[in-house]
Amino acid sequence: MLDVQSNDVSASHGATIDQINAEHLFYLTAKGLHSSLARQLIIQSYINTIFDPILQTNPQKINQIKQNILADIINDKTKDDSNNNLDIGK
Repeated sequence: MLDVQSNDVSASHGATIDQINAEHLFYLTAKGLHSSLARQLIIQSYINTIFDPILQTNPQKINQIKQNILADIINDKTKDDSNNNLDIGK
């Protein structure tokens, strides 16, 4: 929430989208993790980087938000994978 007490305010926001680092994924799978679990751990580490500094404010709420974000990302990835496996022309 942003509480503004002035009429002379400007604000902005940003977002970053990136691919999972192939070297990180290779390392985890080389250690025996399934690729889907390795992806999940890498994504979780990104999410933790964002939310852990503010975790003390409301740990239960922040952890629920983190779990929801991860679930959304995994569900989208599952949809993408199933769309890539369609047999076209049958």
